[in-house]
Amino acid sequence: MELFQDELTQIVAPDLPVIQLLTGARALLGVRGAAAGGPDAARLIGAYDALRSRSHRPQRIIRKGRAAAEAEARAALGDDAAYERAYAEGGGLSLEEATALI
Repeated sequence: MELFQDELTQIVAPDLPVIQLLTGARALLGVRGAAAGGPDAARLIGAYDALRSRSHRPQRIIRKGRAAAEAEARAALGDDAAYERAYAEGGGLSLEEATALI
């Protein structure tokens, strides 16, 4: 993640570090399992939504990846209220704090 924050990356692909939060969410579910990874996966999705650039619409592959990550996190938690709580917590995280969850 540190390598994604250099000046050139910020010019060419400013959302690249934030997009990695979606990858991290899905990886957590695979590595930690549903019960342990679900809350942090939802937090990472919330952080992605809060931190991504609003100046352009994400590419289709990113939108599909976000939708897949959300579906997997919701299924892992099995409770919409639990997902919404963790998602809201993620919305208040900085990129550094969200990265630390991965």
